[in-house]
Amino acid sequence: MAAFGGGIRRCIGAALAQAEMAEVIRTVVSRVELEPTRPKREPVVMRGITLVPRHGTPVRIRSRLVSGGGRPHAQSATSPR
Repeated sequence: MAAFGGGIRRCIGAALAQAEMAEVIRTVVSRVELEPTRPKREPVVMRGITLVPRHGTPVRIRSRLVSGGGRPHAQSATSPR
């Protein structure tokens, strides 16, 4: 969640910005596959009220192929679903 403030000074565009972020993420994830590059789990640290990987999360990005109907399908049959 992005910081949009709160209370009477809350950003008036917060709801639209969050909806746009969700749509962008949905579009990107439908067009690519993300695979972790490290085989083992990363230790997590607490940052504020959220947990985050200590050294980030490097991923491998693979493009999905688009069939004639415009719907993406995975390029690799071995990818986890």
